Amino acid sequence: MATSTTWTVSGVIFISLGIFIGWYLFPNTIKSQVGKAKLLRKGNEMRTAWAKFPISLDFKIYLFNVTNPEEVENGGKPIMQQVGPYFFHEWKEKVNLVDDPKEDTVSYNFLNSFMFNASVTQPLTGMEKITMPHPLMLALTQITEEIKPSALNVANKAHPHILGTKDSFLVTDTAMNILFDGLLVNCSKHKEFAANAVCGQLKANPKGLVKLDEDNFLFSFFGAVNGTPYAETMTVKRGMQNVMDVGQVVMFDGKSKMDKYSGDPCNDIRGTDTTIFPPFMGRSDVWSFGAEICRSMPAKYVRDAEYNGIMCYYYDADFGDMSTDPDLKCFCPTNTTCLKKGAFSLQQCTGAPIIATLPHFFKCHEDYINGVGGVNPTEEDHGIRSYFEPITGTPLSGRRRLQFNMFLKNVPKITVLQNITGPPVLVPLIWIEEGVDLGTDITGKVKTFLYTAPSVMNKVRYVLVLIGILMIGYAVFKHYNKTKLESDGSKADSDNKTTITQVSPAY
Repeated sequence: MATSTTWTVSGVIFISLGIFIGWYLFPNTIKSQVGKAKLLRKGNEMRTAWAKFPISLDFKIYLFNVTNPEEVENGGKPIMQQVGPYFFHEWKEKVNLVDDPKEDTVSYNFLNSFMFNASVTQPLTGMEKITMPHPLMLALTQITEEIKPSALNVANKAHPHILGTKDSFLVTDTAMNILFDGLLVNCSKHKEFAANAVCGQLKANPKGLVKLDEDNFLFSFFGAVNGTPYAETMTVKRGMQNVMDVGQVVMFDGKSKMDKYSGDPCNDIRGTDTTIFPPFMGRSDVWSFGAEICRSMPAKYVRDAEYNGIMCYYYDADFGDMSTDPDLKCFCPTNTTCLKKGAFSLQQCTGAPIIATLPHFFKCHEDYINGVGGVNPTEEDHGIRSYFEPITGTPLSGRRRLQFNMFLKNVPKITVLQNITGPPVLVPLIWIEEGVDLGTDITGKVKTFLYTAPSVMNKVRYVLVLIGILMIGYAVFKHYNKTKLESDGSKADSDNKTTITQVSPAY
């Protein structure tokens, strides 16, 4: 029969097993499995999904239609009408992958493809007529004014022949032409010297244009980038040496630090490539580097949340205020000129004088909001938001939103802009929403991995510890009973013992 010592030893073993397995071995096994699953190792599931996202993202585009064109042409306040959304499937892919095992990195080029979803877009068709400031005309004018103002007279003569902006800086065309199919840039031989001169420059540097033939191009917001790899190469860590480095951008366009801005920290490359994040996240900012805006930005922790029954963290983001934040001063277009709160110039990145904001000027300076009519910013519809599962670093749901704007201002040497009065007005052109919401088929697997197995193990570890405690308790009880029995037995023996009195014999 097992002794109390045997029961005690067995109890200690069970408790030790419960503590070792439940509080050390299993958590570390989970941690190890999560870490291995995040590695960008050739041939593994994560690398395959990272290189070519297995599902399309929802991509929505909204355009701003000028409802009072005649007033705007004569210096009136633009009244904007939002038209949309136009729904697209966005397929994300990374091409030209090159691994560097020594540095534990992989280099690639982004490639995004868009497919129009006509059925979901209904009743809109893409054939709706939209009136907005001609983006290319404003861009050419502002770039000329900055780089070579003496050439503005040449531009003034060239634009009507090339872009058809003889009577107005506004253009009216279909939504799909403005977005993808293109507005005609006519560079066929003209009698006007100025037109040929400007076209010569466009032909030498046709970035952002789709070439129809030797003399004609198409301009649109997305036509030139649809299905075309980014020119810039991104280099990120694979995480093989340290899983917490996975996805971290170490080089962009062949450089470990950018030279687009006036100084640090704006030129620093910080964070992941936005398509993968390391596991074991804390309640702190999550940084990512956006190749399309040439900038690192933090997503700021807001609160704990829940998504499809999974505990997660909720984050939001914005462009900050370069006019007041000393860390963002280096984003100012010039040493003496800063944009106001919520605005960010893309000119250093794209070469075009596009100003990025959140949609409807959400979180922007009131001057931008009041400069036009028809905008109504709200956090729900226009904020950037993300839900991250912190253990695996999985984005469960997210909405990345961005608005493209251009300044409309008086340029005396450009005939169609002479009637613009007052300070420059930031006019919204379009805004986009790129997002994904993981369905229950995927979140169910995450939930099983994160909750079901740990829940079972949580019960197992406590059962093992409880069994051990019961065993030790039984051992103590048994030892107590044994001791008591021995004590009682000794007393009984003492009570029952016959006393013998020795008597001396009498003689």
